Amino acid sequence: VTIADILSANLDSINSGRIGFEERSLVFEGDTHWATMICGIYRRLKRNGFLSIPTGSWESVGELWNERYIPSLESGDLPTLLHILRNFLRNELSAGIVSHVQDRKELESVNGKIICDLVALSRDFPQSHLSQLEMPCVGNPFGLSIDHYLIVPDAPRHYAHAHKIAQLVSNIESPRILEIGGGYGGVAYMLQSLKADGRYQYVICDLEPILFVALYFLQSCKAILDGSLKLSFVCDKEDLSGLDIAQADIIFVPTTLISHFLGWKFDLVYKANSFSEMDSGTLAHYFDFINAVAPRYIFLQANLWGGSAFDHPTIRLSDFPIGENYRVAEWCYAPWISGAGKSKEIV
Repeated sequence: VTIADILSANLDSINSGRIGFEERSLVFEGDTHWATMICGIYRRLKRNGFLSIPTGSWESVGELWNERYIPSLESGDLPTLLHILRNFLRNELSAGIVSHVQDRKELESVNGKIICDLVALSRDFPQSHLSQLEMPCVGNPFGLSIDHYLIVPDAPRHYAHAHKIAQLVSNIESPRILEIGGGYGGVAYMLQSLKADGRYQYVICDLEPILFVALYFLQSCKAILDGSLKLSFVCDKEDLSGLDIAQADIIFVPTTLISHFLGWKFDLVYKANSFSEMDSGTLAHYFDFINAVAPRYIFLQANLWGGSAFDHPTIRLSDFPIGENYRVAEWCYAPWISGAGKSKEIV
């Protein structure tokens, strides 16, 4: 049964995902170990001088992190850190990485937006199934409950973008993909099933507080689904010569270390949304890197008309310093409600 079939014939089965919005502690085997590992990574990054400073629209998000999250990393307070990570989709960690955060206690509003995104997805991918959009119950998710599936905000976009990435690199042997600003790892998670028949390496570059969320999410998903992907975190430039990085399927790279990847070959660079939310200096830094490594494809979802995010001005797609050697292969207006009708997808 496809998404279109369910939406057209089974609307009575759609409800508000009444799992509740109170924080809860879902305990997964191993997540205490992952939290301990995250604290160790944080200490090593701090010792090596590679902790980042949020800029642009992310300054206000960083202020939220400083209330509980960063202090728990600093002190190694595992109970507090675990409570935050086990509920990351419903607390301060969701800011900036989950759409419709401001609406999450208004279930009808959230679900209406998810339905619109499902309609958009079913138009472009008519054979897609709800089972392809559901993720493991990590981070205390909320969203649209339909049949026996829970569809979280952004899942339709994550699936569509993962599908586009898989399509673009389909004729490349062992492609290497760089996602800048990977959020909690939703696209990386969706890509696993779409590229299950082929080897690839997926590098996620982000602020380290967000990378820790992605590491927790993807490690938890791996444990729940008994996955085989190897995950590795770069804490210093010396790590790049190690086997852990060379043999990893998913590599986590703090923004402060991205320049050490200039010698790497990337087949595709992907970025959704937050280029527009950076300050101009940070944006120029990223495009200096992208233009230097010269990937075959650049896949972007970005803001068309400016505006604001977290009370900061945003940068328009037309002002991105994309290298002169690139041409537009395809584009469309982003159909996702999360783009608020002002975003464009471009390859």
